[in-house]
Amino acid sequence: MSMPPCAPLLARPRFFQCWFASCLGIFALVGCGSPPTVEAPLVVTASPNVAAQAPSTSTVLVTPSAVASLATSTPSSVAPDCPHHLNDVGAPECAGASDREPKRHAAILDKTLGETLASRTPRILPSPPFAAFTRSGLAPTPSPPPRLVQLSKRRNGITDTEAWFQSNGLVRHGFIGPRPVGGGDVPVGLPVRVDSWLVLWGHKSALHTTLVLGRDWRGGQRVAVLDAANRPSEVFDFAAWARASFTEPGAEPFVEQNVSWAEVHDDVLYVATGHSTYAKSSGGKNAFVSAVDLRSGELLWQSASLVSNAENFLVIGDWILCGYGFTAEPDALFVLDRATGKTAARVALSSGPAQLVLKDGTLFVRTYDHDLTFRIQLPVEAPLHEGR
Repeated sequence: MSMPPCAPLLARPRFFQCWFASCLGIFALVGCGSPPTVEAPLVVTASPNVAAQAPSTSTVLVTPSAVASLATSTPSSVAPDCPHHLNDVGAPECAGASDREPKRHAAILDKTLGETLASRTPRILPSPPFAAFTRSGLAPTPSPPPRLVQLSKRRNGITDTEAWFQSNGLVRHGFIGPRPVGGGDVPVGLPVRVDSWLVLWGHKSALHTTLVLGRDWRGGQRVAVLDAANRPSEVFDFAAWARASFTEPGAEPFVEQNVSWAEVHDDVLYVATGHSTYAKSSGGKNAFVSAVDLRSGELLWQSASLVSNAENFLVIGDWILCGYGFTAEPDALFVLDRATGKTAARVALSSGPAQLVLKDGTLFVRTYDHDLTFRIQLPVEAPLHEGR
């Protein structure tokens, strides 16, 4: 039985959520309320009684102090009562602020930085290999990768993502730009657009902020990097990464590969790129994580394909946790070596992962139809270090 042309998009959790949010937005316009914001080498599955016990002496919990690189800016930690929205003329508006002067000042900061970024000539990156690649001379991480111990799994309501964040006391890993329906949470002082480019997503580490820029909401084509003082450091153009060497006939409109997430640590830009349809449409050359030298623009490594199409990935010490899944394709979490990009572990899932959040040493994973939690552990002889 042939599948309708829209099926690849309908199969995507993020597409379904956006569609659902749009419908709610229409109801809001007619007075029916406002829509909610849409948002392992080895794996040991612990029984409930084992999961409740303390870790053995041979393991150590991943604590927030050990993963300070994950202390990202969020609405609650950066500007709890001042998230960004777009007003009726497209200018950033500080919602909930009673004083107009701070609102005006924030808008000026946003506009100035946006103009400065717009004046920067982007660094155009050459086409990647669209295959696993590690630059010669890069040595793998000598320590063992983390263990993921599954603690819980329960079916979710598919469209109750916001309730999942709230009920678990979670905050989004990074921030999102203002959507056509519903506001974003870009920290005050950062732009919500750069010239004709929209700020789609962003992430703040200890020393850098990354902004994923796109012409529209389909995905990002550029990444702007700011230093700790929000001064422009670099703008990368990923236009040459949009098309793999193979496209299945008839799939041309669906295989443009965009930047879905980006972070900077230790002067390396880690970026996830891919398209939103079946992997076979591009011959399986899709959903990569890549590492780019922040100063030279050189590609340090590119992971194997089909490892990252979740909303975000997590950089934890020497490792990257990411996830991939799609209709009728294998769904899994992956542990990548930050030094080489090679896959160190794979954890099978029953449905595609959408969000990954770390809280107090526990990994929360939101998939299309299930919510899972994992304890992250490392051998004592290989403690995590901070990513900067």
